[in-house]
Amino acid sequence: MNLWEILPTAQQIAAAPIASHVAFVGFFGAVGLVADTACRLMGITRRETKIILVSSTTAYLHAIPMCIASYGLLSAKGWTWTGPWGGIDFTAPNSPQEIAAIVFCQSFMIYDTLSMWLQSSTEYLYQIHHVGVLIHMSLCLYVGRGGLSICLCALLGEMTNPVQNTWIIACALYDDYKASHRLRKLLTLATLFELSVARFFYIPLALIAVFCRAMLISPPQEAVDGIPLAVRGLWCFIPVAVVAGSALFVRGLLGDKGYWDEAEA
Repeated sequence: MNLWEILPTAQQIAAAPIASHVAFVGFFGAVGLVADTACRLMGITRRETKIILVSSTTAYLHAIPMCIASYGLLSAKGWTWTGPWGGIDFTAPNSPQEIAAIVFCQSFMIYDTLSMWLQSSTEYLYQIHHVGVLIHMSLCLYVGRGGLSICLCALLGEMTNPVQNTWIIACALYDDYKASHRLRKLLTLATLFELSVARFFYIPLALIAVFCRAMLISPPQEAVDGIPLAVRGLWCFIPVAVVAGSALFVRGLLGDKGYWDEAEA
């Protein structure tokens, strides 16, 4: 039997969102267990390092498929990196493919949030981010519209994830004397560069401004009738909050000399 024949279709996922959430959360949990076992086999025993490696592994398996799916759905509607974006209705009714992408993304956020809580993590910025994303997506599913806007948020938010998680892994391995300072510093610079371009230049131009115009300034009548003003306002506010959170993250990164100076042996 072909593998693709046993995987659920977007229509099946959209028709059974609760069961799909449970299945996807279980998938990420299983990946986490495999990653934890791999850490043990590689001799990585420090608890903090294992937590980071497991979390980053599941993050890869969320970010990469989510970016691919989101880009496919956006490009099918005529979206391009350079615009113009005025002819795309980001408040249109959700398609089964958009619902499936949202369910997949929500499942990872649920899994990762539960993992942080169970491990008594102090990564409060990430926890706030995940809860905000879950609220955003839940409202989209509740009103039945705006799925394409979620895809744009996911694409622009997650496309920085692979490099950033590779940097996080390098920092953890450096603390265990298993990665070089030069590699960590190079990845720190790469993370700063991609966040600066994506979060502080492109997202305000290609997402926040577009959302404000499409949802608040001149929304289509169907959006006015189908989506409460408070919800549309929240959808415009959450990307602003993400950019603000990114600014706090970058500020801490620039101010922490530990990322730039090699530790003494």
